[in-house]
Amino acid sequence: MPSRLRRYDEPGHTHFWTISCYRQLQFFHDDGMKRVVIEALRTLQTHIGVCLIGYVIMPEHVHVLLYPHRRGDDAPIPIGDVRTPSSSPSASTGKNAYATCGGDKAGSGRTR
Repeated sequence: MPSRLRRYDEPGHTHFWTISCYRQLQFFHDDGMKRVVIEALRTLQTHIGVCLIGYVIMPEHVHVLLYPHRRGDDAPIPIGDVRTPSSSPSASTGKNAYATCGGDKAGSGRTR
């Protein structure tokens, strides 16, 4: 990990993740690999309970926007529990998903 990146993990905030491939290899160009990523994101939603706001799959990286709280629960999910093993981009829009997760609470919509 580059040491110059600043990381924030504050309760009540939305998290933005970028998952990059080693040496910018295009692992996610293949539709089968895209399905693997989508299934992993579904696992985060169904088994761990995070609120997935949106994602974009590009050939050499994935962007994920999530709210680490169970739907209707103010208690955060520890980010360590979320980080488990597990050029036509695929995308999921997030504005409506964010609203259904209760993300419009004061102070929870800020990202850094």
